[in-house]
Amino acid sequence: MSTLKDQLPAGSARNKIEFLAELMEMTVAELYEKIDGLGGAENLLVNPKFNEGWTSQSGALAHMVRSMHMTAGVKPDLSLTVGNGRGSMLVTNGWAMEVPFDKTQSYPALVANGRPMSWKQTVDRESGALQVLCRDFTLYQVVTVPMNGMDHTALKGRFTLTGVKGSTVTVGIAKLSPYSNSMDLSWRYGENTYVMDKDHHIDEPITVETKSVDLYQYARSGPGMFALFLKVENGGSAYIYDAALWHSGVHGDSPARFINRRQPDSYGHFIDSDPLSGAAKVETVAPNTVKYSFNRHFPYMYDPRQHLIINCRDYKSAKVTDIKPDSFTIEFSQADYTKLNGMNDFGYNFWLQYSSMPVGLGFYR
Repeated sequence: MSTLKDQLPAGSARNKIEFLAELMEMTVAELYEKIDGLGGAENLLVNPKFNEGWTSQSGALAHMVRSMHMTAGVKPDLSLTVGNGRGSMLVTNGWAMEVPFDKTQSYPALVANGRPMSWKQTVDRESGALQVLCRDFTLYQVVTVPMNGMDHTALKGRFTLTGVKGSTVTVGIAKLSPYSNSMDLSWRYGENTYVMDKDHHIDEPITVETKSVDLYQYARSGPGMFALFLKVENGGSAYIYDAALWHSGVHGDSPARFINRRQPDSYGHFIDSDPLSGAAKVETVAPNTVKYSFNRHFPYMYDPRQHLIINCRDYKSAKVTDIKPDSFTIEFSQADYTKLNGMNDFGYNFWLQYSSMPVGLGFYR
């Protein structure tokens, strides 16, 4: 094997120095390429490991409080509460869920939870988890993706989860339209459907992936707004450990590693369950109609009902009639209003959710 000394050119010291300088430049460039490759593919999602929630809950009580009730044949209404016909809610920072309305039933929500205790190495030890006790739902995250670079030709997504035998899992990427003051689902692309042929327990998760979705732009491009989604049918007790969305035209179809970005200001993007009894001011502004005011503002970009969500399971008549950045107004039936007024607490068993990400896109229409 020849040494560096053997490779030095003959002649003046200047020739030798120029040779060494060029060799060093090439070596540094190669090192940078290798270091860049070690980082992995850029994950376009926030909170992809479900470990950045500002609060963590588990157990039957959390699921009961966050349960969504739907009536057969009655389409979701964003003016209603989580417990009585809204059909969508927040889950944790960066993630939301919607449920079907094909039959009358309650759907327990997904709950951010610590990873179950395990002594096996089949689960990423940095991952949190979403605990699932819901048979039918769609989980999703809304993102704006880079799409104007020459290499931004395609997207792919994946989830890692457990599940029960017989569950049907569909994973895909939805194109969104931010028009008419609301964010709505336009098309679904790249769907792959999996049927679990056995129970996949806590330490036996599987990874499900979308097909590659073309990002090629024709003439004037639309907004690069998408939602990675996971639809589960006939499911049951399970855990969702992590998710990824990436430019497959840049990083390939199946990256071995991902670079996950953190959202250190998530405290300003997501509120899980503030009790309405803590409102700064509560006043009756019309017959059976109550306005709740706050000493803070909740910014929103689209239909405010997609950002501010009322969770209530007791008063079925409650309907949001107006939302402002620092207040919202709820109309009740005479019976519900009289009951709340008699308790002298119009915030009893009411909670507020807030997300800067729009929620309620219309996966079930």
